[in-house]
Amino acid sequence: MRIFRRNNDNNNYLFVAKSDEIPGCAAHGLTISEALNNFQKTAELWLKWFDNPPN
Repeated sequence: MRIFRRNNDNNNYLFVAKSDEIPGCAAHGLTISEALNNFQKTAELWLKWFDNPPN
């Protein structure tokens, strides 16, 4: 898992959580905790879709 700090359009920070083990899966938040929490939710949805992709 990697966490990046990025500037948004208002010169505020956003934190981005990303994992090499789940390609294309990333999430962001205003805090590190929020980014990690959002990533967990996103990863669960990604894995659910991966196990049962739409026809």
